[in-house]
Amino acid sequence: MINSVQIQNFKSVVDLKLELGQFNVLIGENGCGKSNILEAMAFGGAASANKLDYEFLGSRGIRVTNPKHIFSAFGKRPKKNIFKVNFFTNNKPDVICTITNDYQNPKKWIDLSKSYVSNILSKFFDVVMFCSELRSIKHLHLLFSLFFLYHL
Repeated sequence: MINSVQIQNFKSVVDLKLELGQFNVLIGENGCGKSNILEAMAFGGAASANKLDYEFLGSRGIRVTNPKHIFSAFGKRPKKNIFKVNFFTNNKPDVICTITNDYQNPKKWIDLSKSYVSNILSKFFDVVMFCSELRSIKHLHLLFSLFFLYHL
């Protein structure tokens, strides 16, 4: 079960960690950010399922608008236009999403956390292929561990 969610730099939400229970109710005045919290959680869910296309987001009730309106205009803004949605289980981050927009295609969203991991994995497999060509793959598990310690 998801115990909490952390949202950063999404619409009116600057930085929020929300503890969750089995049943949750969001109460507040009009325009205070209740829908923004739900949309950020839906965006994070879509990112974790690798479904950040415009049609999928719209069909899930996410009001996708001009990207400049998605990022928070309050507080200290990051240098890049990104927002983060992290889901925690047992008080440890289980799903981490760092989402940005493709400036060339405003209807395209990118989960940078996945592209970072896939970039590391592709580099690792290049090293593995090189080592296998040299027939020095005896200690692959050690190579794997060292590679990830170096890149994380």
